[in-house]
Amino acid sequence: MCILEAPEEEGIYIAEIDMDLLRDYREHEVMGEKYRHPEKYGAITEG
Repeated sequence: MCILEAPEEEGIYIAEIDMDLLRDYREHEVMGEKYRHPEKYGAITEG
């Protein structure tokens, strides 16, 4: 998903983002919330 396409020059770019549309996209994309399992992260964060 491309939120903002900017030229290659450095700068500050402003974009209006529809947060409801972004949240809906993130809920249904392959890497969305339903694939996260924080209860399983302990094994990789302990140490």
